[in-house]
Amino acid sequence: MFRFFSHGENGLASASGETWRVQSKFTQATLKRLGLANKAKTESLILEEVQDLITDLESKAKDGSRPVEVGFELNVAIVNSLWSLITGEKRKHNDPKIQSLLKAVNRGIQLATTSGILLFMPFLIKILPERLFGIPEMRSLMDKTFGFIKDVVSNHKKELNNNDNATEEEPKDFIDAFLLESNKPDAHASFNDFQLEVLTSELFGAGGEPTSVTLKWALLFLAKNPEILAKAQDEIAQVVGQDNLVRLEHRKSLPYVQALIMDIIRLADIHPIGVMHSNDTDIVLDGFVIPKNSFVIPNFHKVHRDLTYWEKPEVLYPEHWLDASGQFVSKHEGFLSFGTGKRRCPGHDLALLEMFLFVSNLVQKFNFKLPPELVGKDIETTTGVVVSPKPYPIIMEPRC
Repeated sequence: MFRFFSHGENGLASASGETWRVQSKFTQATLKRLGLANKAKTESLILEEVQDLITDLESKAKDGSRPVEVGFELNVAIVNSLWSLITGEKRKHNDPKIQSLLKAVNRGIQLATTSGILLFMPFLIKILPERLFGIPEMRSLMDKTFGFIKDVVSNHKKELNNNDNATEEEPKDFIDAFLLESNKPDAHASFNDFQLEVLTSELFGAGGEPTSVTLKWALLFLAKNPEILAKAQDEIAQVVGQDNLVRLEHRKSLPYVQALIMDIIRLADIHPIGVMHSNDTDIVLDGFVIPKNSFVIPNFHKVHRDLTYWEKPEVLYPEHWLDASGQFVSKHEGFLSFGTGKRRCPGHDLALLEMFLFVSNLVQKFNFKLPPELVGKDIETTTGVVVSPKPYPIIMEPRC
């Protein structure tokens, strides 16, 4: 979920409802315009990262003789494709700046869990030390992240200022789109440098981290379910072959692969609890009265494990997403991973596009197996805004 802020007397202050609506609408429209209206460009950017990741994993796997630790490499690959869309830059996986930015964003997401209690009891900050909530470290990480982003924004401004036809051209990336909007005479007051820095940081955190975490769960689930992996590989072999990259044009012809990805997202359940809301009137729900101005927190995990909606809620079961004829059904009443309604995640379509290209091509190229010491054991998870598996070893056998 994206957050929008404005300057306050003591630093950051939550944005007004009007600012939220303006920035949310702009973000969704721009992501759709850049990422989905030009699918060929977006696909090309993502497939470059897919190929780089496959090459890196093949090198580390040593023909399957050496377990590969699943962790940071997946994070970098996902975020790097997002970086290209937002900034127009192509960075190498070992680029120290992109790795430093990613580590700072990831750490900030972890600390957000500690400081999240202040949403419910903001008075605690007045009576307890800030360090108990990780506030000093979060400020330091924010300064580091914003400093990096400021340099990128500065370079974009220089390019736009040197381009006489900039306002008449299509923006090449998200930052350009924001700057062009901010230059309009009737631009909303929230289109300022500070908001751009916050929004860019949020796009990496909310757009990159969940997708990479879901991908980590995907490889683990596939290693634990070899029969499902084999079925997906067979479908890809029939439609695409072994030597060609899986592309977006193949998606409609791969119903089982699409169903597999959706059930991976459901089962991973990386956001078990949704974003808090508040009701402005009294509400009666199933006989219970919810007084106005209550804190309402949706329990996604409960719905994703509910037998009312899912035949086999506790296991990976792609058939949840297939109709009687084996065709993919894209919508499911019991699926809430991206939220719902007007507050649905604006990066929903882009996240699914990334997941399809990464998962399908990794499935095509590798067999995944757990090393003996992990067979039958649960993988440890991290606590935070997202539920992520801690780095774990996995055997990746290249499929020739």
